[in-house]
Amino acid sequence: MNIVKHPDMHEKLNVVKSKKIIFGHQSVGYNIVKGLDRIVNETGVTGFNLVESKNTMNSKGGIFAHCKKYQILLLSSKQITIVSISP
Repeated sequence: MNIVKHPDMHEKLNVVKSKKIIFGHQSVGYNIVKGLDRIVNETGVTGFNLVESKNTMNSKGGIFAHCKKYQILLLSSKQITIVSISP
């Protein structure tokens, strides 16, 4: 099944967009972020805040921030979700 046409995809993306997420990655992570951006655009989900940053503290509402893993040094306890892919 095409993931974009999955019946729950719009609902799942709406849940993700309400969270504060930091996705630490290496070079392959950019491919994942591009794929996520494509899915968000193709499903028509609005307000999905996808940015390259290591800080979600100043964000009002949800954010999906991504950056190279080595850039994430200290995270405040106010950060909600950390996802990291190691080589």
